[in-house]
Amino acid sequence: MENSRLLELISTFNATEWTELGKWLRSPAINQRNDVLQLYDFLKKEKKGSRETEALFRKRAFAAVFPGEVFEEKKLGYTISFMHQSIRKWLVYKELEVNKEEFQVLLVRALRKRNLERHVATETAATLKILDQNTRRDHQYLDCLNRLRAEAYEQELLQSRHTATLFGSWAEATTQHFVAVKLRQSCTALAHRALLKVEFRPDLTEAVLEFAARHDCFGQPAIRVYFALYHVLANRDPEKYYPEVRGFLSRSAGVFSKVECRDLYLLLINYNIRQVNDAEELVRREHHLQEVLELYQQGLDQDVFIDQGVLSPFTYNNIAMAALGLQRWEWVAHFLETYREKLSDAARDSAYSYNLALFHFRQGHYDQAMRLLSPTDFTDLHHALSARRMLLRCYYELSEWTALDSLLDSFFNFLHRNKRIGYHRQHYLNLVRLTRKLLQLKPGDAAKRAAVFREAEATKLLAEREWLLSKLC
Repeated sequence: MENSRLLELISTFNATEWTELGKWLRSPAINQRNDVLQLYDFLKKEKKGSRETEALFRKRAFAAVFPGEVFEEKKLGYTISFMHQSIRKWLVYKELEVNKEEFQVLLVRALRKRNLERHVATETAATLKILDQNTRRDHQYLDCLNRLRAEAYEQELLQSRHTATLFGSWAEATTQHFVAVKLRQSCTALAHRALLKVEFRPDLTEAVLEFAARHDCFGQPAIRVYFALYHVLANRDPEKYYPEVRGFLSRSAGVFSKVECRDLYLLLINYNIRQVNDAEELVRREHHLQEVLELYQQGLDQDVFIDQGVLSPFTYNNIAMAALGLQRWEWVAHFLETYREKLSDAARDSAYSYNLALFHFRQGHYDQAMRLLSPTDFTDLHHALSARRMLLRCYYELSEWTALDSLLDSFFNFLHRNKRIGYHRQHYLNLVRLTRKLLQLKPGDAAKRAAVFREAEATKLLAEREWLLSKLC
């Protein structure tokens, strides 16, 4: 329907939203078309089956909306379009319901356009009070304040073209909002550059950094934290600025939105992960890995990683990996059990089994890891690959030669069959190939063993390199 855009949209609605939408569509101020209500009733109780074609579903919808009439594509299309427009307005209304500040700014604008000076003054004062009472001081707060100052200035112009007492406060609000957004955007650009290896066109970042420092814009948390974070991510005196960002995160609850707090945590976590990967000294690696785990713990305590009651399996994996890297065995066991129920139904069993298997594997409990890995069909590609490499090592360590031989065959076929693996494929193909050579070595053939060792050492793309080399010594 409308290339299934309508079906895609309504598939996101829960039961409460369906009820709310029904009330919205039945309001004469919103909709006066009975065919739209008929389509709503049909869609609410009907679901397009996976085997049902779009054409057949549209015919069933038409019959429900226009009973007894001959199917007419254009007529149904109009109904779909009207319903889609009404739903879009409803979605905007829902956003305004939960965003009082945005509602107030639009109300002030509407009153200002009618030149209702007294009303504008009253609602502006009410909006400023709402903003002041709210602890939020993020870029959205600055955006709202900027637009409110703009409306106040426009109202002043309506009264007299010869005064501009409010222009200064509007200009200052605009500057603060711009600086905050630009610094936030610049931090994101640094993260993308590090992760995706992409470059962006030179922009105003350096000028904004200089302006913020010279004019002391740091009274606004949305400016101060991103100013410090940028210096950390750009490796510009991180020892000075890192503690400031870290301290802000511990006090950030209520200052920024939950989503923005999560993004700040992830930017700092990914910075520490890069430091772990780049560090040559064990002490430095462990320091940054400890930072990763503490940031995740702090974020869990502030509930920033839980979205609508659900923890993503990606975050679940990363937290477990950080703790396993520090050998925090008891902590990992408690975390895996405690947050298992926070995973979505679709991801729960796979993510839990994989991480519990990894927990046992890292401790050398190969038989326990093997029992968890063998019967599980991992839908996540990363889990599927990692499970096979763990099984490979488990079978070897437990001398399960028949099982290992069968695994090498199935692993090889999986690598060639799955087109989503990408650049990791060669790492695993080399692991399979060199493991076969390891198994084919005859006892006492030191020359052949040394040759395979040199080959493994020289192979650049190789998963489980250190383990293989240890077995070839």
